[in-house]
Amino acid sequence: MSTGDLDIRAIGDLWISIAQFLLGIYVTNIPIDPAIRRILLGEIIDSRLSLLAEELEATQQAEIQLNGLPESSRTADVQSRLDSVIEEQSLLGPSASRSADAARLDILFNEIHSFVDDAMDPVKLEQLATSLKTGSKQALQREDGFQAISGSFVHRMESNYSDLADLSKPVVTAVLFAKFGFRCLARALQLESAQSSAIVVNVLSFPTMTISDHTGNILSQVLSAASLVPHLHTDIERLAVLPTFVSRLDDLYATWSSIRLREQQDAQDADSLYRVRKTDEVVLSDIEQEEKEFKELFPSFEGVADEDHEVDSTIDDKRKVDKKYGQDRVLAFHRLITAGFGVKDRSKEVYNLAVDEELHRFNGIAFDESLDVTSLAFQVRSLHKRRQETSSSAITPNFYLSPNEPEIRHAHSILSRIAARIKFLLSEWPEQMVLQHILDRVERISALDLRSPVAMILAALEGLLVHTDDWEAYANKENSLKSFQDEITALIISWRRLELSSWMRLLDDQESAYVDRDSEWTLRLYGALIHGSINATTSADHVKTVLPLLNDYLSSSTFGKFSPRLDTLRAFAQLAREISMLSPEHSPVMDAIATMLHNVIANANLFAIRISADLGTKRTVLDKTIKDFVKLASWKDINVYALKASAVKSHRQLHKSIRKFKEALSQPVSPILADLGSICPQDPAQSSTPPALIASDIQPPSAQAIKARGEAQLPEHLVRLDTTFARYTSVLATSVKSASERISIASDLDTLAVEVIETIQALQKATPSCLTEDNKKIVNNLASRKRKAFSDLLKALRASGFSNNVRADAMEKQKNASWLAARPAFEHGDVIDKEVIGKIEGYHARLGVLMLAMRESFNGHNDDINSQDLQRGMGFVESVYATSLSVRDG
Repeated sequence: MSTGDLDIRAIGDLWISIAQFLLGIYVTNIPIDPAIRRILLGEIIDSRLSLLAEELEATQQAEIQLNGLPESSRTADVQSRLDSVIEEQSLLGPSASRSADAARLDILFNEIHSFVDDAMDPVKLEQLATSLKTGSKQALQREDGFQAISGSFVHRMESNYSDLADLSKPVVTAVLFAKFGFRCLARALQLESAQSSAIVVNVLSFPTMTISDHTGNILSQVLSAASLVPHLHTDIERLAVLPTFVSRLDDLYATWSSIRLREQQDAQDADSLYRVRKTDEVVLSDIEQEEKEFKELFPSFEGVADEDHEVDSTIDDKRKVDKKYGQDRVLAFHRLITAGFGVKDRSKEVYNLAVDEELHRFNGIAFDESLDVTSLAFQVRSLHKRRQETSSSAITPNFYLSPNEPEIRHAHSILSRIAARIKFLLSEWPEQMVLQHILDRVERISALDLRSPVAMILAALEGLLVHTDDWEAYANKENSLKSFQDEITALIISWRRLELSSWMRLLDDQESAYVDRDSEWTLRLYGALIHGSINATTSADHVKTVLPLLNDYLSSSTFGKFSPRLDTLRAFAQLAREISMLSPEHSPVMDAIATMLHNVIANANLFAIRISADLGTKRTVLDKTIKDFVKLASWKDINVYALKASAVKSHRQLHKSIRKFKEALSQPVSPILADLGSICPQDPAQSSTPPALIASDIQPPSAQAIKARGEAQLPEHLVRLDTTFARYTSVLATSVKSASERISIASDLDTLAVEVIETIQALQKATPSCLTEDNKKIVNNLASRKRKAFSDLLKALRASGFSNNVRADAMEKQKNASWLAARPAFEHGDVIDKEVIGKIEGYHARLGVLMLAMRESFNGHNDDINSQDLQRGMGFVESVYATSLSVRDG
């Protein structure tokens, strides 16, 4: 038990004791009115004062008649007695301003005694206090009963005996003291038995603390991980926080994995032969599915403010259902990965949503009053955020689905004034049921949430406008609602124009929602690439196991998901590299994972350019269509009914464009990935300047260094470095060609490449598109020229020193996708320019894909080249490719 609990219980005992003390003082054994003596004495003194005043006046009149003056010894004596009585009256104290009704006093005392003898019995109070202190069963329920009974008693005292306040107030005060005392004891018991969440304290504190309670539910795990993301933006904090952040991600994955495994087991049990399966699943037709999508995009909200309108509780039901690891949690994990290791940081959104959900589940009973002080900064920030929400929106919200409070407040202002006007008219014509029905509709609209979408309030205002027409048909100038109709009409027109401006974001919303539904792949990749890598036996075996999953991840993608999936792989590559640096024991497998991801991403980037270009072209066409449609639908009509009809017609046209965009997003990328030859379009044949060669400048060591080495115990070639360097320079001069000769060789190779390209293009251009009797001789001649050109090329390659034979082990490796994916990136520090390294990596990725295309092209090749020559030519390519791989790795 904490010190705070002891203080609360001590305060409770104190107030209960004070209550019992007050009741002991003020509640008598018999019904006695303590004010009755004062009232009677007051009445006697008032009577004596009246008599003495009359006697003084009579004495003064007699003295005036006898002596001509009112003063005499007789008048002085009467005045003295009058002053004595007045002084006696002042000593009585304040008088009671009520009458002494014996019957009411008897009723009051009976009720007080019945309550004090029952509810305030000292034995019962002591038992209740003891049960609250010991935490016995039903203690809190008994305390709630006492609070209810005593509250009813206080209410009766204040409402039925207000004229006897001097008698009832002390008793009421004592009862209130007792109520407060027992509430303190109950509060101490609640704090002792309730499980307070450290997450709430960390979230509400200032500055916000890192949440360490990550062993609870999924929401707490998400909050725990999201609270660490802001600390990853600086290098120093990142090194300290990153291990904890990865651990939080691992906890989230473990929870997801266990839940999915349990769901699979439940599904298998449901499919058992011994269970009856429900087959009442409704399959919608294409037309029904299209109509469902249309209603989800453009909800009508018809009859939203009607009296018989039923509130759609599906949203609330979804919130009540424990979805466990639902789509929102999966999306949160994906955004945490991209925020920590990618380029898109939406962790703040994840954190804020999780905080809001946690606070909606907030149980204040488990926390003491110190939380009010701890959360003061959070309260101020929340109020400031709430004020911003009421005044402006950061972005243009979705007109049909997103809240837009500033616009809704415009409607609320009109509704408040029209309600006041109708109430005034009803005070004059209360029998007018039309006005009453309009008022009921206005109140129902006003009761809608301020965070409702504009489209919902728009539909409600349109219904109100129709309803007010029923009144205007019989109204006159004095009781007309025409001015409010004009305001509502103007607001509806402005909202319809706002609807037009919101159409441009519909495609963005669709793309964002489409990509978010793909986020569960991130958890699967985390399990394969990170979580599963720790338990891998060897890095090579693990790469061989994981690579098919990555290929499936990319090949099963669509146009809309391909680029986001590449971003996700980049994030995992960065994650693997950082884990490798943090955990030396996991460094080999993590380095292998990072290298594999680097190569997979490099290959996929070759196709991403075409995919993004195709999707961008289709998006541009649709954007232009929507822009043109907005121009055509620039509603200038002031007739709200015509505007509504035009809007419904426009929604149908928009839905067609959205469906086309969704079809473009859902187009599979597998045909493009299978078209291996399309990644490398033939560049125009033009000579290029060979890059400058970097020659190593060898300088012999100084004499001092040579002397120092001579004194050390080193091999002879390291001691006599001057002789060693002299011989090395001689070798370079005799066995390695000069820089000018190497540049000449590069120029010759470039010339050969240009000649090959030009020859191919000339033969392609000369070849007819179709074979006829007229051009048969020309085609045969061209075929001979092609075979001759190809044969000459093979001879030139052989004369240049190239080989068409590759060692079997080398050939096996360069055909092995796992081995190629494990090739490390080409890095030479600052020796070679980064742009040059980028080009080298680009060529390496292209070669890897083009080699596959070349091998696949052998079967079913063109008859212009015989298979033997083609095989020899492919041998030259395989040999050069093997040489480039060995040089690159060396």
